[in-house]
Amino acid sequence: MNNYPRLLAKSSKAPSSPRGLETLPGHTANVLAAAEALLDETADAQLAAVGLRSETWREPFRRGVLLAAFCHDLGKANDQFQAMVRHQRDEKQAIRHEALSLLIVEETTLRGWLAA
Repeated sequence: MNNYPRLLAKSSKAPSSPRGLETLPGHTANVLAAAEALLDETADAQLAAVGLRSETWREPFRRGVLLAAFCHDLGKANDQFQAMVRHQRDEKQAIRHEALSLLIVEETTLRGWLAA
């Protein structure tokens, strides 16, 4: 098992001192900001397109989208992904980070915390 001082979300030219958006926390913050901007501009139209009233569904929809945005890359916090983005691994990951993100949310205590 390797210890990485910073979790990366993507490859970096300087993995020991990555730019903020290359780190998992920085990338997640950017994803959340993008999701909020999209929601601000399109949430009502998206709800209307599927026949849902904005007055009733805007906040639950917003919470769901932001929760998904927060969770979508949690699976990048594993040795195989971290080695891959640091070019220390040529083999494919045993499990894709997207699937691992789902497992982390579904099969850990994080699920209860997020549901609250």
